[in-house]
Amino acid sequence: MGGYGHSSESSPAERAEVLRLRAEGMSIRRIAEQVFGSAGLRGRVERILRAPARAVASARPPGPLLVDGVDFESLSNAQQLRLLVDWHRRALLEAEKAPTSKGLAALLRLEVMVTNLEQVERMNAATRERRRGRVPA
Repeated sequence: MGGYGHSSESSPAERAEVLRLRAEGMSIRRIAEQVFGSAGLRGRVERILRAPARAVASARPPGPLLVDGVDFESLSNAQQLRLLVDWHRRALLEAEKAPTSKGLAALLRLEVMVTNLEQVERMNAATRERRRGRVPA
């Protein structure tokens, strides 16, 4: 579904269940009862069934989420943001047209925020080490 309108009232798992039950031949009212708890919510089931396939994608497959060959979920917040900012910078460099000044300013703001977050994480790590007695004060 596009970026307009209100947010979805069903989770990816619920949408996947609706599709599965419909493929088994279950009626729309019965699906609404089973998935959402009320046959009165059949309109929600109908909207899910009318939605384009890309909007009804089920939950991410099991396993690690790899970004540039790195397990994204095992990284700290700062490392995740750094990876995404670097990915965005590469996308700008590989684009056919030059980035706008507004886009460059936004990238610079992101760079500053990520650098600050990395510094905070380093300071927190140093503080934890000092409290454990591993680094003299």
